[in-house]
Amino acid sequence: VLNALLDYAAIILAFMGAIHWGLAMRAEESEENARTQMGLSVIPPLLGWLAIADGMPLIVALPVLLLAFAGLYVADVRAVNLGLAPRWYTTLRTPLTGVVSLCLTLAWIGEVID
Repeated sequence: VLNALLDYAAIILAFMGAIHWGLAMRAEESEENARTQMGLSVIPPLLGWLAIADGMPLIVALPVLLLAFAGLYVADVRAVNLGLAPRWYTTLRTPLTGVVSLCLTLAWIGEVID
């Protein structure tokens, strides 16, 4: 179950990162936000991939994923505040980030205790 959680978290990070790619594609060519959004689109899937790559201990992989989701949430709120993403997006992201963070935290605590 723990491996499935890690795999799913990595896939969701890639999916959520792609949203920032889409936001960058909507921006004007000269807009600095486009470059920032492009950068933000590749960081989450890279962190997800690193977390599930062979050799990373679970006790390290879980907080990497947790921090990636937290950072992505901050990037999503930033995108909404800049008017790049719709206002309703944080209404969707806040509970989803809370649930995934809780799951990853509980799994991490389980690994630390074990």
